[in-house]
Amino acid sequence: MNTTELNDRTGQAKEIITRELGQFRAIGVAPGTGWNEGVKTAFKEEESLPYAEFGVPGSELEVEGHSKALKLGEIDGRQTLIIGRVHPNENTTHPDLRQAMAFIIGALDDCLDGLIITNGVGTLQGPVGRERGMVNSLVQTALLDLMGWAQRGRKQEPIRVGDVALVDDVKTALLGQFTPLGAGEFVDFYRNGIHRDDDRYFDIARRAITGVQGHCPKAQARFILGPQFEGPADKMEFRAQGDDVVGMSGIQEILACTRLGVPFEQIVLATNGPFEPHTHEENQRTGRRNAEKAAEILRSLSRAWPVRD
Repeated sequence: MNTTELNDRTGQAKEIITRELGQFRAIGVAPGTGWNEGVKTAFKEEESLPYAEFGVPGSELEVEGHSKALKLGEIDGRQTLIIGRVHPNENTTHPDLRQAMAFIIGALDDCLDGLIITNGVGTLQGPVGRERGMVNSLVQTALLDLMGWAQRGRKQEPIRVGDVALVDDVKTALLGQFTPLGAGEFVDFYRNGIHRDDDRYFDIARRAITGVQGHCPKAQARFILGPQFEGPADKMEFRAQGDDVVGMSGIQEILACTRLGVPFEQIVLATNGPFEPHTHEENQRTGRRNAEKAAEILRSLSRAWPVRD
């Protein structure tokens, strides 16, 4: 879709959503890996609208964990909209899939007070090179952390498996043709997105997470396309460049929200450590073990998030 077609189709989708769900104002939540159980615990569904009914690109694709529907209900008394994710790697040859989340968020622009973007990530922190002996491991770990500190511009804030962290910055160099933006649609997703309004939303999210978890680490995030997991060499490189976590989701929503002026924050659950073997199923189990914490964070955010002007 070019920009004109995207805008035309978005306008048609708005009319369908209003007709099917009525007039509403809600905080949005985009669930990612490890967050579905937390969402189910906190969210009380009232209505649902399948993506196929308002023409979302990729609505016909079936991927475990990716709900292709809007679900309207409430979290702790706050009207909430659960926005199922359409990921570009579900079909890399689909001409419009990269714009699916921008299409959905655009169709909901007038309805959203903001969007909480969630996903599961791998933490890049912890000892490295232990197979080479303790001394070599200590030296290599210290060197990586020193390089990371220089690249990041701040001290590392520890992120363990099971921790929820708040994305402070995200690397987009590997996004390439999967960006939802078109030519000329330049956005500053750092100052006008993640840290917009003098960190108003960033600070709200950090207080909410801290209130539940006791701490809220900042995370410099590395986005990769996937769907393969990154290898040890990738992880070493990313860590040396200051990255705290690595994941495959969220950047389409970040860019779409920034372009439209929708307030958002991305909160991530560390579902696996950096160098031990892991699987998607194991990552999901980490999410289930932390479901109540994730649910309480969503409840806290729903109470604290301001009504959009």
